[in-house]
Amino acid sequence: MRLSWLGVLSLLIIGAVCSTNIIKDEGSDHTIWVRTLENEVTKCHLKSPKEKIIKFAPGNDAASTEKFVIQKGSTTMRCSVTVKNLNEDDEGEWEISFTDAEGIGGFAIFNITVKPLNSPSADPIPDEEDEGIPEITEESEEEAETESENVKVLTLIEQVVKEGYSVDISLNKESFEEDCYVQKPKGELVPIDSELANVTAHKPSKFVSCRITVGPITEDLLGEWKLCGRSVEDDKMRCQPVVIAYNNNNPSANWHSIIEPVFNHPVHFGGQVNPGVMGSGNVLTCHVITPAGEDLVLTSDVTYPHIQRMVHDPWLCSVAISDIDESMLGDWAIYSRFRSQLTSLNEVRLPFNLHLYNPDDPYEQAYNVTSLPETTRVVNIGNTVTVQATSSGEIDDCVYVSPAGKRFNLDNATKSTEVVKLNTSTNPTACHISIGPVDETLLGEWYIIGKFNKNNRYTEIRQPFNIILEDPANPFIEDRERIIENLPRQIVDTRIGATHSFSISQMILYNHESCHLRTPQGLQYILMEGFNVPHVEIINDSKFACGVQIKLLSEDLLGEWALLARSTRTSDAIERRLTFTIRVEETFSLGKPITIRQGNELFLRLPVDTKQFETCKLIGPDGEPVADAELDPIFLTSCGFRVKNVDQRVNGILTIVYGTGITYKGTVEVNVIDTALPVTFESEEWFQGSAIDKIVGPEDIVYCSLWMPLTDNDQQVLVYDGFGPCKIKIDRVTLRHQGLWRVVYAVQGSVLTQVDIFNVEVIEVEPLRVSTNISISSPSVTLTCSVPASYDVTGCKFRDPDGTILVASRNVGEEGFISYDSVIDHESSASSHACSLRFSNPDERYMGLWRCAVDTTQGTYYGFLDVRIPWISDDEYQVTEAVLKATPIYVQGLVGDPITLTCSANTAIRYCYFRSQNGTVYSVGPDMTAENYEYVGNGLDAGECGITIRGLQEPDSGYWTCNVGLAGIYHDLERSASIDVELQDKLLVRHFWNNGEVMVYPIIYDRRPIDYCRFVRFDGLGFTAYNPPEGYYVDRWNDRPCKLVVTRPTILDRRPWVVAVKLQGENGEIVARSPVDLLFIPGGTSFYYGYIAWVMVTMFGLLVMTVGVAMIPKKNRDWTYDRAGRIRDSFRRPRRETPPPAYTEEPVGEKLPQPTETAQTRETPVNNPV
Repeated sequence: MRLSWLGVLSLLIIGAVCSTNIIKDEGSDHTIWVRTLENEVTKCHLKSPKEKIIKFAPGNDAASTEKFVIQKGSTTMRCSVTVKNLNEDDEGEWEISFTDAEGIGGFAIFNITVKPLNSPSADPIPDEEDEGIPEITEESEEEAETESENVKVLTLIEQVVKEGYSVDISLNKESFEEDCYVQKPKGELVPIDSELANVTAHKPSKFVSCRITVGPITEDLLGEWKLCGRSVEDDKMRCQPVVIAYNNNNPSANWHSIIEPVFNHPVHFGGQVNPGVMGSGNVLTCHVITPAGEDLVLTSDVTYPHIQRMVHDPWLCSVAISDIDESMLGDWAIYSRFRSQLTSLNEVRLPFNLHLYNPDDPYEQAYNVTSLPETTRVVNIGNTVTVQATSSGEIDDCVYVSPAGKRFNLDNATKSTEVVKLNTSTNPTACHISIGPVDETLLGEWYIIGKFNKNNRYTEIRQPFNIILEDPANPFIEDRERIIENLPRQIVDTRIGATHSFSISQMILYNHESCHLRTPQGLQYILMEGFNVPHVEIINDSKFACGVQIKLLSEDLLGEWALLARSTRTSDAIERRLTFTIRVEETFSLGKPITIRQGNELFLRLPVDTKQFETCKLIGPDGEPVADAELDPIFLTSCGFRVKNVDQRVNGILTIVYGTGITYKGTVEVNVIDTALPVTFESEEWFQGSAIDKIVGPEDIVYCSLWMPLTDNDQQVLVYDGFGPCKIKIDRVTLRHQGLWRVVYAVQGSVLTQVDIFNVEVIEVEPLRVSTNISISSPSVTLTCSVPASYDVTGCKFRDPDGTILVASRNVGEEGFISYDSVIDHESSASSHACSLRFSNPDERYMGLWRCAVDTTQGTYYGFLDVRIPWISDDEYQVTEAVLKATPIYVQGLVGDPITLTCSANTAIRYCYFRSQNGTVYSVGPDMTAENYEYVGNGLDAGECGITIRGLQEPDSGYWTCNVGLAGIYHDLERSASIDVELQDKLLVRHFWNNGEVMVYPIIYDRRPIDYCRFVRFDGLGFTAYNPPEGYYVDRWNDRPCKLVVTRPTILDRRPWVVAVKLQGENGEIVARSPVDLLFIPGGTSFYYGYIAWVMVTMFGLLVMTVGVAMIPKKNRDWTYDRAGRIRDSFRRPRRETPPPAYTEEPVGEKLPQPTETAQTRETPVNNPV
């Protein structure tokens, strides 16, 4: 049985003890009880006022006596005893207590006052707040004493109402008939059928013999009413006094009211139900409303047929409706009004319906049916489902109902099917059903019903459940809300092929129900038997409520997952969620750092297209998407972005992120340059004749082109054009470099170039003569070259007569210097304006003209020293002279390439020119320039003469001369040196006959490897070596990989061919044409037979000549032999122009023997004047 007051009772403080005052009539009965709630009570004790103790087991009515009747009790009152036939010995304090299985107990105390018979009725003690209920005055008590002994006044009933309410007053049905009377407040006792205002009389019924309804209540209806019944047999009368009063004397005062949900109570004929309600405070009145609408107030001395108040507890209104028959089926209600110090007046009402448990057999034992909420079991095919219905006590029967509506119990369940098993258990007490392996025929709605009996309380548990197949795309949604507990999120950066585990720990206070897994695709699976997600396994461990292990073998497993553990905690449904993200990131570079000026536009994109371009995002240095980034529609599929008006917010690492499975990140560093930083080019001061090799302007410039000042023809000369900073490299500064230079440059982070100018001032310097000195102190010789003190020397070197270079370092000496067959010790020194070299034990090789080069901040200057060593006695080495040498004497080059010719003298020179083999003269000097040639060398002061010529052709091959005019003591002399120049074509084309076929192939200089070659016939037909037309083929297996063979030559094939060749490692092609046509071959005659005929004719001619020669006289034959030899030698000797004789001038003074000219030096010696 379910009692509505259980919920209210749980709010009370368990164990609180209070004493209950009870007034009973002598000879009446009273039930003493103690509240036990749901405790499993093992022992009950009752102690009487006379200290008599009675021990009994809960509900053990077999231990009852005539005086003490042990009641079966209820769920919350398992210890209950009825004391029969109360007398004066029973007056006093009664104590009832209990002990449960854990040794915990409680007790209750009742103070019973026994009122002797024929004494005035005891008045209830009103509450302090019941000011609206009139007290029983002494006058009314005297009237009660004067009443006849045949009148029984029942316990006063207090009815608290508000204006407009109605009140029922009734007398319970007795075995005898009664005449009914009513007395209004301050009125007379009149028959019930009298005409009374606002009073309705009702006929007797199964439960009442007299009943009236007073109302609607008005002010004049308040007060004490009496409903009396006089027996028609013995004239005995009983009267029920009822006091009707407003709550707190306020006609509109409300009170707190609770209406419980309707309780449907199955019953059987002859059965009994025990409904009850509990409120806050003491019971004021306890009511039962019958299906006929009769409002019956239950008191301790009133018992209605089939209806009796079970326990007269001041906090509880509990009734027993027994011996149920058909007339008692229908809608009932039990309600009670309570009054407490805290909540004042309050009312609790429980409507309930009595209906037959089994209409087909109304006498079948009724069970109190509890229908549990339907559960859904999500399964995979092949799973087994187990469901149970649990209660307490003994199992009467177990029943299940299949989706087809078939019903089976313990007697016939084995006959149903082998896959359904029905059984029972005692710990806990339950009915179990096992269904499986599940197939599609077992899907649907099922019922399992358990019937239980405990202490004559019959309970039926009905558990409906639905078996459905799992649908991961549409997971089952529960009909109850769960408290979501989000566990800390996990992010795993990993790689394909790795294995990772994720789990939710088991909790002590949590009752685990199920586990679920949500995949990145939005599918949700239950972790159960039959779970099948590729590469995902369930972790079965008692430490974990849920757990999975994932092996990353595909991109489908990447993304956000969720592991759900569903459980209950006390009465709360809980879902613990573990969200984890599995990421595989591939990071790559988008290229070199980007430098951009603030305010410009930035364009970024991937180097290749991607199918996942819809997922592209541009992430800034702060890790957030760039707010101003726009998609570039031109490069949409390659994640193109455009950022306008760039500022410092994008200064740093920018990342293009895309991908749904594997996350791809392309990074690039962006440097934003502040436009407030200026770019300036400072003015320059250069010394005339100095060399310039420097950077002008900022070094972070990315492109620069430099233009010299305007020339005489108003044109600027491009000096430098290239990437990077502005570089100026000038071998020798002249006045032509003076003026405004124009620079076009681009700074980092910009697209457009900018233009600026800067001024160059050339400072003219007087020709500087290097002072030289030779100091001889046997066995040492010291050479010194110095410049004025205003020049700072930064470096110095000496060149001996053999051309060996010796570098002078400040205060540094080296020993063991080996020069030919003697050991030379030398020391060097370079001071701020002079440098010197000292050597010891020199030999004859050190005699002659030396050159020193002094490098200063204003330029490099040269001086010459004539070294004569007195203690070397050989006169041959006492003479020194100026010598001009060509280095090298043989120059080989290719047609069209620049050719450099140089010569140098061991003294300063005044002028320099070159003469080609065809008589062309090229005058050169440091300050002289021409379109196709220029001077090279360290200057005329250094004795160096050189030229670089462009555009020479093969006819320019031959002997050239280098001609110089000597300076200083040799200023009246001019000397020359010869240079053999040979120019060769890069490509020649051979075109000739071979066994009736035409051969065409290129001859490449130094046989360099080629990439490809192509051929162009005289009429414009072109093809490569890989696609020759029919009748042509290229013999690539030959040592010449581009050898074209024409198998059936025509007149066009015998005309000149053009061949183009692409060399490996070079840009562009080189092209050449075959020189002449081939000889004409008459048509109609086979080339083979013509060739045989030509050979025969030639042989015959030779034979005739031999016979003729034999017949010539000997003298004539000698002449003939000599002539033939000359002809033969003319073919063998290459045509080479005879070199012109070197210009010589008789020296002043004694003529000395001239050294023999060799092929290595071609020196032209000059006598040293006296």
